Amino acid sequence: MRTRSMVRLAVLALAWTSSADVRAAQDLEGPWRDRHETGLRALAEGRLEDAVGSFRAAVREAEELGPENYRLGESLGALSEAARRLGNYAEAETHALASLAILQRILHPQDPVIAVHRNNLAETYWQLGRPEDAEPHYRLSLPVLETALGPEHPDVVRSLDRLAVLAMGRDDSAAAVRLYERLLAARWGAGDDAFVEWLDSLSALLAIAQFPDAERDAAVRRFFDRLGGVGPSPAGYVAASRLLFRQQLVDVAERVMLLAIDAFPGSRGIRTELAELYAENNRLRSALAMFDEALEIQSAPDADARARAQLHVRSGHMHIELGQFDEAARAFERALEIAPDAMEARLELAGQYLVRDMLEEARVEYARVVAGSPGTADAHYGLAELYLRLGRFNEAAEAAANAVEADPEHQRARYTRVRALARGGRAEEGRRELAEYQRREAEAAASDDREVRESAINRSGAAALVEGRSEAAIALFRDGIEAYPDAALIYLNLGVALSKLGRREAAVATFQAMLDRGCCPLGDSYLVHQGLAALYSDLRDERSIRHRALYLRELDRALAAVLERR
Repeated sequence: MRTRSMVRLAVLALAWTSSADVRAAQDLEGPWRDRHETGLRALAEGRLEDAVGSFRAAVREAEELGPENYRLGESLGALSEAARRLGNYAEAETHALASLAILQRILHPQDPVIAVHRNNLAETYWQLGRPEDAEPHYRLSLPVLETALGPEHPDVVRSLDRLAVLAMGRDDSAAAVRLYERLLAARWGAGDDAFVEWLDSLSALLAIAQFPDAERDAAVRRFFDRLGGVGPSPAGYVAASRLLFRQQLVDVAERVMLLAIDAFPGSRGIRTELAELYAENNRLRSALAMFDEALEIQSAPDADARARAQLHVRSGHMHIELGQFDEAARAFERALEIAPDAMEARLELAGQYLVRDMLEEARVEYARVVAGSPGTADAHYGLAELYLRLGRFNEAAEAAANAVEADPEHQRARYTRVRALARGGRAEEGRRELAEYQRREAEAAASDDREVRESAINRSGAAALVEGRSEAAIALFRDGIEAYPDAALIYLNLGVALSKLGRREAAVATFQAMLDRGCCPLGDSYLVHQGLAALYSDLRDERSIRHRALYLRELDRALAAVLERR
């Protein structure tokens, strides 16, 4: 994010030399320049209060040169942006208008500096709840920013999103579709129509992921055929792979990440992502090898230490799962050599000391974690287990209580507290804690039981449809919905099954019922809107284009959300 901010601010810096005929006579050295550059650095680093102070000082210096000088317009615009980021929108509007009034009299209308400040004014209006005032400024600044900053820049993507929202608000779904398609291509990969077609093929495959038939096989081939002609960004590859993995298309997800490595051979993040995919699929040796590959890739030293430490921690986790405890301890120790403040590494090393019965060493490390990160439930839990072994039952009970306070779902800590209370002679407290522990275990078991039943319904219904027993499949899905009215995936599979059978009206009714009830798979409403768009298109219904726009909007949100979940 800081790099992108610096790119944006570089456009402002270029203004000092891009219109030499206007600025050559202006002395850019001295107090104004020092204060303005200090403000730019503070803005790029997120030190907003400092930035405001520096820009205000720069404005005072520039005002000494008269009302119509570039430096005053530039510092007012920068002050406006800092104020906007602080949430001082009224002040931001005042400074932005003053800045534009000056700069428009000095610079060419298509100058990137004007576009940056105009976009800042548009965002200020948006935050003030005045979208009608924001829209013309988004429209005027967007093409200039695309050229100056690149289509993938956050300001460009945000402008596309804002304009699409405005188009949807006035029921101009066709315009919204075009804007969302541009947004998806800019945020996730190559900026052309073929890229959006690849995303469409991804969604089509995900929709039928539960149905292992010839149609799904064809969808996989179509997905990779289209992938070969486009260029997803690293984030695009990762997000697509995670969506595929979540739908249990594990082999497809792995193949996507292998192609990502071919496309970005110097990316540590992509190798780390593939290692995590292997780990989640219990391919521990493959995961360990990929973590080791990721560690071999060098990057900027100042940004590298924590990332490398985390890779050593993940390697240690793999060694533990493989029963290689000495190797695990060495991995955690290496992580701490690289980043001594890496609390997860210290926590894991303490755990290894505890396993080896090195109790004092474990106590020291757990205490360091608690001191540096008091809300780490596992550190308190580790201390509770350690004190229990030492027969210090009251301290064990207290440490376990601290763990539960930090994480009320930490059942192991709750049970350790039960044991410590019982062994410490506090029987009544122990019984109360045991009752709470058992209540929570029963709730978890009931939830797990429902999950198993829903999964069985989905598998059985999909198998029946693939085997040609269409009525049995539909009946299974309908019975599942009757038993679990909020079971989003059963609903989705019923709608997909009806679509595959050509029962369009029934499929539309099913998908629409999901939307009406707010019953969509977590983050997967894009699949419902995609299904409705296709069905309405087949039915020659004009609602198709609106659902196409909603599908594209929700797909973008799903891709962003899946990147945040691991």
